[in-house]
Amino acid sequence: MGKRLRIAFVGLGAMAEHLYHGIAEDGRFEIAGICCRTRNKLEKRSEEWNAPGFTDYEELFDTVPLDAVVVSTPPSSHKDVVLSAIRHGINVFCEKPPAMDSAEALEMMNAANEKDILLMYGFLSRFSKRYEEAKRIIDSGELGKILLVRLMTIRRAGVPGSWFVSRKFSGGGPVIDFGSHSLDLVRFLLGGKKPLSAYAVCFPCVQNLHDIVGGPPKWMPQSDVDCIPDVEDMAIAIVKFEDDITVSLFLSNAAHVRENSKTIQFLGDKAGLSIDPVFEMNGVKDHRLSDINMESEVPGFDYQGSIDAEISHFADCLLSGTECKATAYDGWVLMKIIDAIYKSAETGKSEEIKV
Repeated sequence: MGKRLRIAFVGLGAMAEHLYHGIAEDGRFEIAGICCRTRNKLEKRSEEWNAPGFTDYEELFDTVPLDAVVVSTPPSSHKDVVLSAIRHGINVFCEKPPAMDSAEALEMMNAANEKDILLMYGFLSRFSKRYEEAKRIIDSGELGKILLVRLMTIRRAGVPGSWFVSRKFSGGGPVIDFGSHSLDLVRFLLGGKKPLSAYAVCFPCVQNLHDIVGGPPKWMPQSDVDCIPDVEDMAIAIVKFEDDITVSLFLSNAAHVRENSKTIQFLGDKAGLSIDPVFEMNGVKDHRLSDINMESEVPGFDYQGSIDAEISHFADCLLSGTECKATAYDGWVLMKIIDAIYKSAETGKSEEIKV
């Protein structure tokens, strides 16, 4: 085996567990240090992962020689941790969302570019085999000109606990949380087309869905911090992209619906492609309506598998010079879209996006 990359973790929440799995599976990394402010969690992981533990990331960066660091803290601290890593000459894998806003993301991107440091974001949807197949079909031109993209992720009672519901830590609700995956995926599938404007409405906390017996589902992320909810629970948006492409977005962590649902659908002037919940092409063949269900032929969305693939890609970028698929620029553009959505929700007007 060739060189192993010395990597550290800053933040030991739920995503760190998934990312650790990817690092262990890849085999080209050595965990050289971990950092967390919660001592009992730090001591437990330090023993399990056989790595020295720190409560201060500056001390970690000053003390331990590193090739790379995984940043999986709340978004409010992404900028400070990432900029410190860059100053220390350490390559960075940072979880989404990239930052609290586009100004922070721009500062991080500029710092990485100036120091020739790799800053990669955890846009795991770009590494899903299901979505890679969707991109192949879209790129082939079978759909014709893309007219409309429909994105919907609705949870009935999926409000995360802890800092996720506090704007000062998270930056917002479903728009910046899982909406960041949806919006980045659209840019990826559209080949990086530029966003032009956004119009949005955000809806406040649906309190009786926060207070249900048993609290949030066990699969939702939790932490030791108890916060009063002040982020949106639901949002709708229309985002215009170049080439006259319209994206409709409907997101919710708490909505009075019967069941959770997810839709990703691309509608072109020749055919349509449904990616979720069922992988299917709809169009016209020989002057007759045509529906081709490909669900049995296309892999489902593999959450852990996509994380494993993005970590492997991160190693390829550092060891082999592979071109990064989830760049600092992609993170900045995403945050420009999210900024425009939140600003439009405040002003009630469509907001221009300049990238």
